Amino acid sequence: DLDWVRTNIVAAKVLPPLSAGEVVEALKERGILCGALSADSLRFVTHHQIDDAGIERTLEALEGPF
Repeated sequence: DLDWVRTNIVAAKVLPPLSAGEVVEALKERGILCGALSADSLRFVTHHQIDDAGIERTLEALEGPF
């Protein structure tokens, strides 16, 4: 329920054959910081200094290749 939930945290699953650690490192090389919650989960956190363009850069970086 998006009217109830208020958070700046986004969790995402990583599909095999990649691991969350591999994706974290690949994104770091692209200037995107995130963390691994587990072997197959990522954690992204936004804040007031991350604008729509920053979100778009992150989405483009996630398109790969890895």
